[in-house]
Amino acid sequence: MVLSHATVRLYGDLAAFLPQHERSTEIIFGVPGSIKDAVEALGVPHTEVDVVLLDGEPVGWEARLRPGARIAVYPWFHRFDVAGSSPVHVPIPDPARFVADVHLARMARYLRLAGCDVLHSNDYDDTEIVDIALAEERIVVTRDVGLLKRAAVRNGYFVRAVAALAQASEVVRRFGLAASLRPFTRCMACNGVLEMATEKQLGDQIPAAAAASHSEFHRCPQCGRAYWKGSHHRRLREIVDALRLA
Repeated sequence: MVLSHATVRLYGDLAAFLPQHERSTEIIFGVPGSIKDAVEALGVPHTEVDVVLLDGEPVGWEARLRPGARIAVYPWFHRFDVAGSSPVHVPIPDPARFVADVHLARMARYLRLAGCDVLHSNDYDDTEIVDIALAEERIVVTRDVGLLKRAAVRNGYFVRAVAALAQASEVVRRFGLAASLRPFTRCMACNGVLEMATEKQLGDQIPAAAAASHSEFHRCPQCGRAYWKGSHHRRLREIVDALRLA
């Protein structure tokens, strides 16, 4: 079999998916495969890519490799709308809603605190996450590159940070959520939308000291948890402020 060569160059933070964060690499092939297969074989999920150029021309994922080709792969553009010029571009759902994998529980809680719609369960497996994302037009957020390489995943994001607050800030920044955050409107535990509630409705869920010093309470209609501005509220406000500055 005659082997051919092509060069792939990754731009922006896509280089983080290559060993030693290299930007260019040479691929060797016999039978020309698709651009998608070649890029994902390097470790870059298709959900991280917004533009692919094959010898300077925008192409879709189905384009085939060819001997001597130069492939340029670009991440999502924050300042440019490439919807009309990039065949691989996938619009972000509006409003942006998410489903997070099992490793991002604390990040999910922080995003819910800020008012983001984030589904998460320690019982979700990868297939369930993909099914939920497709059925509800949600964005998959994960630390699992393999999950994002699944062909059925349209919108997804690989979370780079390790610390939970940094992860939440990263998601807010990537999807431009800072201006639309609605803090303290969702249940941090289950993602339900909070409702106003009275002390009488909440009964013994409210400690006597809290009942004596507070007049505003909320309840999650999904799981029944009660919320009020307790001693921890200042710390929660600091988290929200940090996310707004992401």
